[in-house]
Amino acid sequence: MTKSVVIRSGMIAVFVLLAAAVSWQSKPYFAHENKKPDRRKIVSTSSRKSPAKAKRARLEYFQRMLRDPATGQIPRGIRRGELEFAARLKGLAKAQGSAGLDTLFTWKEAGPTDVGGRTRALAIDVTNSQVVIVGGVSGGLWKSSDGGVTWVLKSDPNQVLSITSIAQDTRTGSTDTW
Repeated sequence: MTKSVVIRSGMIAVFVLLAAAVSWQSKPYFAHENKKPDRRKIVSTSSRKSPAKAKRARLEYFQRMLRDPATGQIPRGIRRGELEFAARLKGLAKAQGSAGLDTLFTWKEAGPTDVGGRTRALAIDVTNSQVVIVGGVSGGLWKSSDGGVTWVLKSDPNQVLSITSIAQDTRTGSTDTW
């Protein structure tokens, strides 16, 4: 009988220790239940309730984006001009009939024609506008020295061929650095 009691009490002790260990280990997983939810609302910068600092930042952003680089000012009546231009395009599209705006523009494929894919980056050499360099999402880096008539792959096919941007060093004497 004492042997049975010892085994039972030993099993109870093991069970209590395991329960304590599981309880202690699970606290980090359920700690979020005790936290109060974040009740802050996101307020649009164009809202009346928006803080003044956010409104100023929004105004400065649009000022930088829309200004004329020569004057640093947004041209007067630019929105009106924009709407008039859009209306003219719409009128031209109606005059063209069902073909729409596609007939207003003359498109010419510039290649490369032997591979497909999306172009992610494009740069035109500042010293020679006939030199065009393009980078594809998965097709590598391509260079044309004749304005896009012919193309040469400049990437090593054994490297990762995804290109996200191209930049040329425009400082005098450094324009060969891309």
